[in-house]
Amino acid sequence: MTEPKKGIGGWLLVYVTLTIIALPLVVFVQSRYLGNPWFLLRLAPTVAAFAGAVLLIMRKPAGLAITRGYLAYCVGLFIYQIQNALSHPELRAGASLDPVLSKGLGLAIVILWLVYFHRSKRVRGLFDKTR
Repeated sequence: MTEPKKGIGGWLLVYVTLTIIALPLVVFVQSRYLGNPWFLLRLAPTVAAFAGAVLLIMRKPAGLAITRGYLAYCVGLFIYQIQNALSHPELRAGASLDPVLSKGLGLAIVILWLVYFHRSKRVRGLFDKTR
């Protein structure tokens, strides 16, 4: 059996980079330039995701718990958005399924990250207290 990788690298580095740089930037652009009315509702989860990523870099177990909680929140949010889009009257009238498909893709990506944070040898090597 191979020894788990111990540093912040690989897919964990990708997640941390996206969460620290891209996520706040996307939320800012959506709120500032697109006039997203849900900015305040997105602010708290974004701050939680950012804090979780910073704690992951610091190798604190709380970072893993916050990250898993944030991803679980995202799963619920995507399911709600898919349900909302499917029940929209325009969709029943033959409108495009693009909003549903894009939310479905987002849901799939979030589920993949959740699986990664539960099964990754690198994550276990960094945060497993029994080692």
